[in-house]
Amino acid sequence: MGREPPEGLMFESSLQPLAERVGRGLLARRKWVLGLWFVAILLGALGAVRLPGALFQGSMAIPGSDSEAVENLLRDRFASPYARHGLVVMHTPGREIDDPVIRAIRDEVPAALGALPGVWRVTGWQDRNDARFLSPDRQTSLWMVGFRVTDSKAEQQLIPKVRERLKPLSRRLARAVPGSRLVLTGRATMLHDIDHHSARDAEVGEIRALPLTALILLLAFGSIAATGIPLAIALVGTSLALGLAWVAAQFMTLSSMLQNIVTMMGLAVGIDYSLLMVSRFREAIGNRPADEAAVWTLTRTGPAILVSALAVIVALGGLWFSPMVELRSIAVGGMLIVVVSAVVTLTLVPLLLAALGNRIDWPRRLVPAEGRASVRRAWFRLTEAVLARPWRTLALALAVMAALIWPLSAMKLGFGSTRWLPEAMESRQGIDLLEGMGPRNAMLPIQIVVEATDGKPALWVGHLPALHAYARALVARGGVADVLSPMTLRKGLGLPEVMLLYRNPERTLARLPEVREAFVSKDGRALLFQLIPTQALSLEGAQALSRDLARVTPGASFRVLVGGEPQYYNDFDSNMSIAFRKALVLVLGVTLVVLGLAFRSVLVPIKAIVMNLLAVGAAYGVLVAVFQQGIGLGLIGMNEPLQAIPRTIPIIIFCITFGLSMDYEVFLLSRIRESFATHGDNGLAVAEGLAATGGLITSAAAIMVVVFGCFAWAEVAIVKMIGLGLAVAVLLDATLVRVLLMPAFMRLAGRWNWWPGGRPVLR
Repeated sequence: MGREPPEGLMFESSLQPLAERVGRGLLARRKWVLGLWFVAILLGALGAVRLPGALFQGSMAIPGSDSEAVENLLRDRFASPYARHGLVVMHTPGREIDDPVIRAIRDEVPAALGALPGVWRVTGWQDRNDARFLSPDRQTSLWMVGFRVTDSKAEQQLIPKVRERLKPLSRRLARAVPGSRLVLTGRATMLHDIDHHSARDAEVGEIRALPLTALILLLAFGSIAATGIPLAIALVGTSLALGLAWVAAQFMTLSSMLQNIVTMMGLAVGIDYSLLMVSRFREAIGNRPADEAAVWTLTRTGPAILVSALAVIVALGGLWFSPMVELRSIAVGGMLIVVVSAVVTLTLVPLLLAALGNRIDWPRRLVPAEGRASVRRAWFRLTEAVLARPWRTLALALAVMAALIWPLSAMKLGFGSTRWLPEAMESRQGIDLLEGMGPRNAMLPIQIVVEATDGKPALWVGHLPALHAYARALVARGGVADVLSPMTLRKGLGLPEVMLLYRNPERTLARLPEVREAFVSKDGRALLFQLIPTQALSLEGAQALSRDLARVTPGASFRVLVGGEPQYYNDFDSNMSIAFRKALVLVLGVTLVVLGLAFRSVLVPIKAIVMNLLAVGAAYGVLVAVFQQGIGLGLIGMNEPLQAIPRTIPIIIFCITFGLSMDYEVFLLSRIRESFATHGDNGLAVAEGLAATGGLITSAAAIMVVVFGCFAWAEVAIVKMIGLGLAVAVLLDATLVRVLLMPAFMRLAGRWNWWPGGRPVLR
C-alpha cells in the first residue's frame, strides 16, 4: 500500500516551469541584466569597504537579564565614575614603581588619560594607597580608568582612543626599561580585542583558502574557464553580502563576527551552488545550443538550489533565538550570503555559461573526458559494493561515528580561563599581569544592589544593624577576598562605629563624596556592595557564588539584585541553553516539513535528521578531543588545552552544519529521484545518483573543508573551533554519511524511501 515511486518532487513540478521562464527572460535581456549586476557589484564593494567601521566591536548586555538590570541601575541611579571602566597595568621588571625614571612616566598616566573626552576619573595606587593596586614586589601597578559613557557601543569606541593616549608613554617606558609593558585590559577591552582579531582572522582565512580552492576546482573540472566561474561568483557574492550588511548595520547593531561567517560561507556556499550549475551545463552543452543549454541547466538546478538555500536560511534562523548580538549577527551574515549566493548563481551564472558555450572546457587539453567517465564508473562501482553489503556498511560507519562522538561525554561548557585568547592580544597580556600581581579576579567583581523597599533611605538608622550584619556575612563567606561597600570602609568596622558614622547620613556623605559616588544611589534608596572573589576562585566558582548571593537579603525591608561579570555569565549560560533548545525544535521541525513536502516522503527527512545529528555529534566530539583533551592541539597552533568549550560553539556548529548538509541532501536525492522516476529501481537509482553527483559532492565538500579548515589556524580560539568543527562535520557528511550510511539505509528501506508517493513519471 502506497509503496509506489513518487510522481516527482513537489518543488520541481512547480518550480521548473518558472525557472525556464526566468532563464529565457534573463537571456532575452542579458545586456540589461549584466549592466545591473555591474552596478550592484560596484555598490556592494563600496559598502563592504565601509562595513568594518559600522560593526560593533564587543558584546552587549543580555536583554531582560539580572546583569543588565544591575548595569542599568548603576548607570541611571548611581553616580559612580567606575560603573564602566578599564584597567591600565604597568609592569617594569627589575625596577620598582618608585624608581625615579619609572615615577616620571607613572605620574603622567592619570593626567594623559584624564584629559581624554569620555574618561571620567583615573585612580591608582598613589591615590588610594591600596595594596590591590600594587604587586608585592612593587614592579607591577594598575590604574582604574572610569569611562563617562552610557552604553556598550560608546565604551568600545573609547578603547582605541585610550590606547592611543598610552602609546607615547609606552614607548618611553620600553626605552627606559627593556621588557616593560603599559597595557589596557578589562572585560570591554578584551571583547574589543577579540572582535578585532576575529576580523583579521577572516581576511587571513580567505587568503589561505582561495589558492587551495582554485586548485580543487581545477582538478574537478580540468578547465580554467569552468574553475573561474565558481571562484568569481563566490567573491562577488561575498562582496555583495558584506555591502548589504553595511546597509543593515545602519538600522541594527551587528557584531564584527559577521565578517567571519560571511567569508567562510561565501566561499563555501557560493562555490557550491555555481559548481552544481557548471557541472550540469557541461552535461547539456554537448548536444544543445549555448542558450538552450543554459536554460536547461537553470531548469534542472534552480529548484534544488532554491530549496537548499531555504534549508540553510531556516537552519541559520535558529541562531536568532540567541540574546547575543554576536550570534544574531552570524545569523544575519549567514542569511545574507546564502540569499545573495543563490540569487547571483540563478541570475548571473546562466548568462556567463551562455556566453562561454563550448568554451566552458577551455583549454581543451585539460579536459580528460575519459577521466571524468572513469570517475563516474568508480562511484557507481563503490555504491554497488555498499548496496551489496548494507548491514556491514552501516555497522562500520556507525562504529567510526561512535568513536568520534565518544569524547562528547566529557564536554564541559563555559569559559574556564583566558588561555583561549591569543598571547599577542594586549588585553590578554594585561590579564596575565594581573594574575601575577594578585587581583586576578578584580576583573570578575560581583555587584550587589541592595534597595530599601519601605520608603526610607537605605542608610536610615533603623536599617544599619541589618546592613552591617549583611556586610559581615558577605566578608565571611567562602570565596570572597574583599567587600567594598558603605559598611566596609575599613576592615573591622563595628556596628557602633557604623551607627556613629551614619548618624547623619547626608553630612557624612558630604564629607566622603567618594563613598556617595561609589556606593550610594543619587536618591539614597539603594546601596552597592561590590565583592571581589578570591584569587583561587575560578570563573565557574564565581558564577556559583553569584547564584548563591542572589538568594540572600539583609532582611524583609530590602530587595537584592545581583550583577557583575559572574552574573553576566550565568545569564549568558541560561539564555544560551534556552536558545539552543528553541533552535533545535525549529531546525529539526522545519527540516522534517521541507524535505517531507519536497520529496513526498516520511523516511527521507527522518533519515536526513538522524544522519546530520550523527555528523554534528562527531564534530562536537572532535572539538572536545582537541581543545579540551589536547589531542593534536599543537597542529593548530595552541600550546595547552582549554578547560571548557564556549557555549556559543555548539549552537553555531549545529545550525550551520544542518543548513549546509541540506545542500548535499537535496542535490543527491534530486538525482536519485530523477533516476528512480525513470525506471523505478531503487538500488539502481541510488547507484546512478551517487555516480552522477559523487564527484561533484566530493569536490564541493573538499572546498568547504579547505575553507573552514583554514580558519582552524585563526588567532582566536573561538574562530578555530568554528572552523575545525564545521570542517569535520562537512567532511563526515560528505564521506561517511553520503557515501556509506545514506546508500546503505536507502538500500534497506527500498520503496519505503518514497512512501507515500504516486506513480513514476517515465521520461
